Amino acid sequence: MLKANGLQPSLADNNQGTGTIISHNAVSQYWGGSDHSDPIGYFGQWGYNMNQFYSLVQKHYKSLSGGSSDGAITGSTYKVSKGDTLYSISRRSGVSIDNIKKWNKLTSNTLSVGQVLKLKNPNTPSDSITGDSHKVVEGDTLYNISKRSKVSVANIKKWNHLKSDNISKGQILYLVKTYTVKKGDTLYSVAKNQGTTVDKIKKDNKLSSNSLKVGQILKIK
Repeated sequence: MLKANGLQPSLADNNQGTGTIISHNAVSQYWGGSDHSDPIGYFGQWGYNMNQFYSLVQKHYKSLSGGSSDGAITGSTYKVSKGDTLYSISRRSGVSIDNIKKWNKLTSNTLSVGQVLKLKNPNTPSDSITGDSHKVVEGDTLYNISKRSKVSVANIKKWNHLKSDNISKGQILYLVKTYTVKKGDTLYSVAKNQGTTVDKIKKDNKLSSNSLKVGQILKIK
């Protein structure tokens, strides 16, 4: 039952009442509504106690893995083998069960041998970003934009005045240092303060004159 539902055996007695195997003692101690003790006599007639019973469950659980490998899954897709469960695939790939189900449109935890599962968000862009700016599309995150552009998340946030990692579809992100023109600024004063030259600012920003507007964003390379 645990294996079929992608759950791992864990003893509630050892986790303050939280677990998939719950003894009478755990119910009485952590949940209330019962004052029963574990069926010591019942376990005793078989030569076991609750902890030994739990060990047997763990042993049987591991045996159900059959031919499934314990090695890490690193690809963007995975072909289901005998003994695989959503839990084991999630554990080996580092992708949550919820995401595996979502990306593969699964309505249950049942898998079939030979079934191919997507282990990467199909909406996540993977092409490299080479420009000085990027228009956010569906599936973008600061992390994947950083990885694709080779610009750190910290710099992207700094250059775009972001206070959190939240970005919106259609938002323009600058991937180079920028400067917002203030009242009284001139190309000369900006160049001097930013350690560059007027000609370079004009070239990098495709300016045909020395005129600036308050609020204008200049790329500083």
